[in-house]
Amino acid sequence: MGSDLEECPALRHHGNQFLTKLLISGLLLCASFTLFYYFNEYSAVSRTLSAAVESGSSASVHAGEGKAQRDTSGKCDLFNGEWIPNPFGAAYTSSCRFIAHNQNCIRSGRSNTSYTNWRWKPRDCDVPLFDPDKFLSAMRNKVWALVGDSIFRNFAESFICLLSKDYESKVWRFPSYNFTVSLIWSPFISKAEMYNYDVSEMHSVFLLHTDVPDAKWADQYSTFDYVVVGSGHWYLKNSTFFYLEKNTIVGCHYCDTRSFPEMGVDAAYRKMLGSVFRFVAGSAHKPVVILRTWSPEHYENGEWNSRGTCNRATPYRRGEYYGKEVGRAMRRIELEEFEKAVLLGEGSARLKLFDIYQLMVLRPDAHPDRYWGGAQQVVKRKRQWPVHDCLHWCLPGAADAWSDLIMELVLNE
Repeated sequence: MGSDLEECPALRHHGNQFLTKLLISGLLLCASFTLFYYFNEYSAVSRTLSAAVESGSSASVHAGEGKAQRDTSGKCDLFNGEWIPNPFGAAYTSSCRFIAHNQNCIRSGRSNTSYTNWRWKPRDCDVPLFDPDKFLSAMRNKVWALVGDSIFRNFAESFICLLSKDYESKVWRFPSYNFTVSLIWSPFISKAEMYNYDVSEMHSVFLLHTDVPDAKWADQYSTFDYVVVGSGHWYLKNSTFFYLEKNTIVGCHYCDTRSFPEMGVDAAYRKMLGSVFRFVAGSAHKPVVILRTWSPEHYENGEWNSRGTCNRATPYRRGEYYGKEVGRAMRRIELEEFEKAVLLGEGSARLKLFDIYQLMVLRPDAHPDRYWGGAQQVVKRKRQWPVHDCLHWCLPGAADAWSDLIMELVLNE
């Protein structure tokens, strides 16, 4: 793992909104890749999951989405609400040097900036905007790790500028607070081996050890005070997968062989999440572990590789749209495995759910679409049309709300 270390001066509050939102989104790291990885992250999201997931996911997910939810302690459900107009707009501008071009939609030509004029409002409570001084003071002498794919990387752009096209892990320190944030590239969360990688994905082969956490983050686990984990989209690649347990192949997907049983994406993803929670439960070290749920895409009239677009100008209203079946199914798996971990007492007091799905599924207007800075480059790579990005999120924009919620989740609950 190649890690870069950067020191950042302590953020000053005093109305400095530019730096305020800089830290806002950064604590849930994400940034775009180089073009080589950028759209290979998410391919064929409309593929069919196994029958077990397809047959029950929709009803169970919808049941919880139409009404406000409170737990027995009366706490507000932070993730059940709606987007409301924000007359103040974004707290930083497209001139922020911490935004890489792939998410800098305005500089890439998007003239309609209305997508920045919304804020998330939970149905039964309010969430204050992110306060960097308050958060840094609370996190003094702490270390955060953010483990996952490019959806996490998306948010690093508003935290620290990825000046190079490096897509390896990074570490940032705020010396005045002795606060450290680590971005760890681990798209499968589990140990994975890759062979014959190619842009089309048709010839790529992955060996995925669903029972072994990726050493990139697991070997450092004892040094972290907070670990935020999120993944999923790489499991949907149009590639050959061999799934291993105890170093033995137990199934495969798109493997074109009768030597091994077919294993659906849902089963592999469920196994990975289960192994992560077992690792957490079995570790003597007990950081706060936060599971980020599925980040939805909004392709219409096709997928990323078949002329799909996302050019809506306003958010959906609550209840108007629930997302695609594959996203609901993957989120359902996440919720079920999280609930199992909590019920089994596997360090449940230190487990937290960061369920972004319900708020982000309402924001088809907040993706880069064709304004991601590399669309024409894709055309030059022998495609006949520009690729639209309806998976990642424009910055500034809707994704900045994650930081408001993460502070509420961590500090005030």
